[in-house]
Amino acid sequence: MKVCFISHSARLGGAELVLLETVEILKESGAECYAVLPGRGPLLLELQKLHVPVCVTSYALWMSAARYSWMKRARALLNIAVKTATIAWLAWRWKCELLYSNTATVCVGALAAALLGRPHVWHLHELGESGGLHFLFGEQRSYGAIEKLSSLVIVPSQAVADQLSSRLCKVPIRTAYCSMHRTGSLNHPCTSRRSGPHAYRCVMAGALTANKGQKDAVLALRELRRKEMDAELLIAGEGDPEYRERLRRLVQQCGLEDRVSFLGQIDDPMSQIGAADVVLVCSRAEGFGRVAVEAMLAGKPVIGAANSATAELIRDGSNGLLYRTADSHDLAKKIEYLHGHPEVAARLGENGQRWAQRMFTRERYQDEIVPLLASVLASPAQSVEA
Repeated sequence: MKVCFISHSARLGGAELVLLETVEILKESGAECYAVLPGRGPLLLELQKLHVPVCVTSYALWMSAARYSWMKRARALLNIAVKTATIAWLAWRWKCELLYSNTATVCVGALAAALLGRPHVWHLHELGESGGLHFLFGEQRSYGAIEKLSSLVIVPSQAVADQLSSRLCKVPIRTAYCSMHRTGSLNHPCTSRRSGPHAYRCVMAGALTANKGQKDAVLALRELRRKEMDAELLIAGEGDPEYRERLRRLVQQCGLEDRVSFLGQIDDPMSQIGAADVVLVCSRAEGFGRVAVEAMLAGKPVIGAANSATAELIRDGSNGLLYRTADSHDLAKKIEYLHGHPEVAARLGENGQRWAQRMFTRERYQDEIVPLLASVLASPAQSVEA
């Protein structure tokens, strides 16, 4: 099996980590893997460590947080046409049997596969329009193209599968939880934060975007401070500069400059998660929610917004707590509750760790993903069997 992966970025976000996990699993199964990236970055370095041939060539997204003007659409369309030919040539030169787009935000891999007459798998991590993203050519046309240009659609959660089921009726959709085997918490012990007096540490990790809901955490911290609870908030990640500036102004308005820290992008977010008292996942919509699982693997209690995949992963009161989405008052109550009940926080962390270690394994992911791709290659024109 020879597979060409197409990524939307060279960063190491959640989707890119899944790509690396999938490459490792396939290589262990004897497959040859190749990759196309739109730029240089840490993903390129990690693929090189795995001895994966990589070509770097920039290509336009057909889905982004910003809405497209007619001029941007024209430029994107021209870029997509040119880069489709480039990627088709690369896949032909590498003799790839299957093209694998690791994101909904790029279509060049799917078009290249059609040009070559090769099967194409689309791994859709994103929740689409409900996740704050907009298609270049409109939602209806784009989902129609995904149907026509895919032999199989893989999704990271049942939440994404449920959302897509009404839009993609002619292509099989299969849910496959990632393996999480590249998570740092599996490789080193986590630091306890319960050894002495300290501010109750809340940690968030992820892109700085409105969808991730960092605003909820800042407002919850303001409420906790009014109640004279000694708490602090650490925010790891980079993203939208305008949103980051809005958050900074909010922190200033709330008088929380000494209580909220913006850490920027850090190489190992598990070092911060490991030092947390509680991990917060405040996203308005999550296709998977890797941070929630990372917190569980680290044995940390997690509080998440009750929506999409976050509510799928967190079983309220068992392996974490859920709060009403965008309700900072409810979030503050949940944080205050765990602060006052350390035995409950410890139980949630222990339950979450056991569940995550059982659910997110290399072996389970390999048993799911390899047969799916083999089935596509065995009968690319047919539906994949359940």
